[in-house]
Amino acid sequence: MPRFAVVPLREAIERAAPFNLQEYVGYIKQLGSGQAGKLTPGEGETALTVRRRLTTAAKLAGKRVVLVDAAEYAALKRRLTEITDALEKISRGDAAYRQGRTKSVSSLSELGR
Repeated sequence: MPRFAVVPLREAIERAAPFNLQEYVGYIKQLGSGQAGKLTPGEGETALTVRRRLTTAAKLAGKRVVLVDAAEYAALKRRLTEITDALEKISRGDAAYRQGRTKSVSSLSELGR
């Protein structure tokens, strides 16, 4: 009959992993909150393999990671910069900043109606 024993999650993950996750845990520990890193698959590795190892290592390290494609990250960062710039202009009351062009008219006849 099999014997059952409760083991710590970290130990279970380390036993189940066919590779050493300490390298990946080291990568994760180098990052602080709000920081990003870039990890490129080595020879004989696929992006999916690296992604799986990284998420497993994050669980071991007790950290939450968000994995995004490099192009997607660049697009998100660009958009965030645009939004931040717009909010700064609005908060300064920058008269030159407008969402769209407007035209002042004194009557509807000036619009050709």
